[in-house]
Amino acid sequence: MGLIGLLAAAPTPAQWRSVVTFTLNDGPHIAFLDGNQHLRQIWYNTAYNIWFGQDLTAASNGTPAAAGSALASWMQSDGPHIAYLDTGGHVHQLWYTISTGVWNHQDLSATTNASTAEAGTPLNIFSGPDGDHIFYLDTNQHLDQIWWMNTQWIWQDLMADVSGVHLPSATSGLANFTLDGSIPQIVFIDQVGDLEQRWWQNNQFVQQDLTALLATNFSISGQVTTLGSPLSGVNMMLSGSASGGTTTDANGNYSFTVQYGGTYTVTPSLSGYNFSPASLTFSYLNSNQVANFSGTIPGGPGTQPNAAREFIRFNGQVVVVENGH
Repeated sequence: MGLIGLLAAAPTPAQWRSVVTFTLNDGPHIAFLDGNQHLRQIWYNTAYNIWFGQDLTAASNGTPAAAGSALASWMQSDGPHIAYLDTGGHVHQLWYTISTGVWNHQDLSATTNASTAEAGTPLNIFSGPDGDHIFYLDTNQHLDQIWWMNTQWIWQDLMADVSGVHLPSATSGLANFTLDGSIPQIVFIDQVGDLEQRWWQNNQFVQQDLTALLATNFSISGQVTTLGSPLSGVNMMLSGSASGGTTTDANGNYSFTVQYGGTYTVTPSLSGYNFSPASLTFSYLNSNQVANFSGTIPGGPGTQPNAAREFIRFNGQVVVVENGH
């Protein structure tokens, strides 16, 4: 019998968004919630080349799920695990013990005395070297986790130090990624619609508003001098991720406002002057930057000496006097 025929003969999924998959030695498995809020699986047995079906809630004597509950699955050393929510906001798991061939059930919220989950919360899984983590949103809109640490399940409110607009919205999804393979960084949408990330760093949880970060402005500023004195009227050009221009003021100072993450080059110019450095570039800018420049007149003081030339300052500018004129 094909998959469509098998579904027609068995209780159909209540909502196809509540579907997870995993693979065992006998073939691929599809788990879903049926119209009675029972967790069922349909799997393809590669040895017999046919599909099978099973009511996992009945097989494990488990608690039915809440209508529309999210599902999440992961593999542990003993076999596949599936998490779901009941009508009271408890997080449950059903798991298959490969060595015994038996499906089991456990109320993880009751086991860990965890906060009640918000109805409709997503469930997000991270499996790392410290164990398996189940992330969810509780009724206070806090991000919580229940995780397997060594030999027991433990619950933790990950946002006890957060309040207000930086809490997840009631409709936020959850996702995670890792930069080093061991520390999950959980991402969600906060109550003003910004994308936030939260992770464990230096023995504490930290959080960052990524939307606000990308909108952050920084400055590239500095001073242009000649012979150690401010040089005014220098044309300062900005190029790269943004373009613009300004001139140095009476104190030789200038400033550009630029956005986070861009690559920018600042180039000074003034007739009769060479500048060191000729330009400065800042890549993937994530903080305020200082770019100072020094201007010299070719053949002027500090360069190749010339007995026939003298240099005086007039109205703030260096003037070349050659052969007494």
